[in-house]
Amino acid sequence: MKIFIKVFILLLLTSCHQYVRSDYNYNSKKARKILITKLPFTDPYNTNIVLSNKKDIHIDHIVPLKVAHDSGAKYWNKNKKQAFANDLSNMIAVSKKCNLSKGDKTLSQWIVPNNIYFRAEYSNRYLLTIQKYQLK
Repeated sequence: MKIFIKVFILLLLTSCHQYVRSDYNYNSKKARKILITKLPFTDPYNTNIVLSNKKDIHIDHIVPLKVAHDSGAKYWNKNKKQAFANDLSNMIAVSKKCNLSKGDKTLSQWIVPNNIYFRAEYSNRYLLTIQKYQLK
């Protein structure tokens, strides 16, 4: 019985901090309205990609929500999680292709593929966001 209780408590504690995207209450419609301003759109991650349809444009969290969660955001209250998820300084409009390629990768796991001029900007914004929110 003691083992069962210990296992139950361990499972309960670990499941309390699992990443659930909806906990961050990200408002994609608002971000899209602000960040997608004109067409045709040239992807800042890959300047070879030029889009003319807003449906092909995604909003990327430079520091992904899951990365933030795993780096300390799991301990935040709902208001701080929502503020992070909707912070425009941590978002950028990009092509669907690049956003899906990047996914939940960290700065050390992913590099801007085809815009050497934007790599420094991306890295700077990533590090400023980590600092701003005191993430690990």
